[in-house]
Amino acid sequence: MLRFSLLLSLLLSEHFQANAQWKISVKKEILIDTKAPETHDILVLDENNILWESLYFNKFSFEEEQISIKILDETLEVKHEIKEKFKDNYRLEKRHITPKMLYYLLKKTEKTDFSIIKINPENAEKTTIEGNLLTKMPVSFLKSVGNKIIFGGVYNGKPVVELFSAIERTGKILPDIYANNLRIIDILSNEENKTIFVLLKDEKHCETLLKIYDYDGKLKNTINFEKHLVPITAQMITFNEYENLLIGNYAKQCSDNSQGIYALKIIDDKLQNANYVDFDELQHFFDFMPEKRQEKTKNKLAHKRKQDKNVYFQYHLTVHKLRQTPTGAMLYAEVFFPEYQASNISQYNTKGVFMNDNYYNNYRFSHNLICSFNQDGKLVWDNAQVLDKVQSKYLSPKTTFISGKNENLGIYFKNGNLVTNTIKENKKIDEPNISPLDESIFKAWDTPEPHLENLNERKLLLWGLRPQKENPSDDIFYLWQYSLN
Repeated sequence: MLRFSLLLSLLLSEHFQANAQWKISVKKEILIDTKAPETHDILVLDENNILWESLYFNKFSFEEEQISIKILDETLEVKHEIKEKFKDNYRLEKRHITPKMLYYLLKKTEKTDFSIIKINPENAEKTTIEGNLLTKMPVSFLKSVGNKIIFGGVYNGKPVVELFSAIERTGKILPDIYANNLRIIDILSNEENKTIFVLLKDEKHCETLLKIYDYDGKLKNTINFEKHLVPITAQMITFNEYENLLIGNYAKQCSDNSQGIYALKIIDDKLQNANYVDFDELQHFFDFMPEKRQEKTKNKLAHKRKQDKNVYFQYHLTVHKLRQTPTGAMLYAEVFFPEYQASNISQYNTKGVFMNDNYYNNYRFSHNLICSFNQDGKLVWDNAQVLDKVQSKYLSPKTTFISGKNENLGIYFKNGNLVTNTIKENKKIDEPNISPLDESIFKAWDTPEPHLENLNERKLLLWGLRPQKENPSDDIFYLWQYSLN
């Protein structure tokens, strides 16, 4: 989470209004070995630490065999590098990344044996934790709390959450989870008081349960969500030892479509407030539509509600990392529509997640949703940044946000330009600032658009794959830093 003072925020806004341009300041590029597959990814830990992960595969078996973990500073220079060669039959199954600690789970194929590489990004101190799971479940969730590791997965068709002590090297199955029709939505924790939260969906009854456990794995309480409202995502802000704010988007019944946003205020293990806001109850949600269409849509929805008819939306959300503010929390999300085609071609998206083109082959992004909550989980204001004709074959975040006290910047890439809007709480958003990037090759690449994330209030990172000019059949992984001039 990056925090910026009011002074910096105002300076940044004034600079943008004046005639701000993003200019490239640092370039890092490597040629990809097409004979021995490799993947690369970037993650900003904080304004001083950037994580560069590289995963290397055997050129004959195409199985993972080594990972390289680099920590870069704000100038993209390597501070630390750790290389880990996998033992026979071990594969990288999951990772858990926090600004203060990195966890990589290596698990033996179809066995219970595992090895966790734990790395402190500040000093590259590495610890290896080895042990055995209590079941052979594939691990879908990897989290941590204190000196314990939390594993979540499915065994014999039922959800399992195991709490493993890194000190004692012993595990325990959390009670009251292993049951038919339940599915894990997410696992969260409060590091202040070492409390564990397991969010579960009852797929038979389309209901949601939040189970709260202490550090020893004892069940403290179960909270029931409002009937037939099922969270799709869940993130938590912890204000102190006892106060937690759980925020995300939700569906109605067992739909995959988002219908609104929610915020639950939990004190210790008790539900204090529950707030659910349908999209049509937001002030600016439909700002991406022309005014006449907005009015027609709002009138139609109001008429349905007046007749007590159910209202359903077809929206999908890509939710960004929840950010804590001095007064509560800020939710950023991109609203998109998946498009369908009949095909049997399969592909992987830019994060290496398998996608089947029988279901999706394009994503149209309409707008960004920005919502501010107070510390009690009440919605204070909302706004919407229009994403002008943004679409992609790849489902990945398209926008980065810079947070200020009284305003935010929403920045996205389009046709070789960086498009920036200044968002001042719930005030109408002005026309964007268009900053052409000084790399004309951006417009010529027939490749995925770059990933984009801000490093601080004046620096952006762009990264991805591009073809080599001299030999277009070869790929180059690039990491470029742009500065605000």
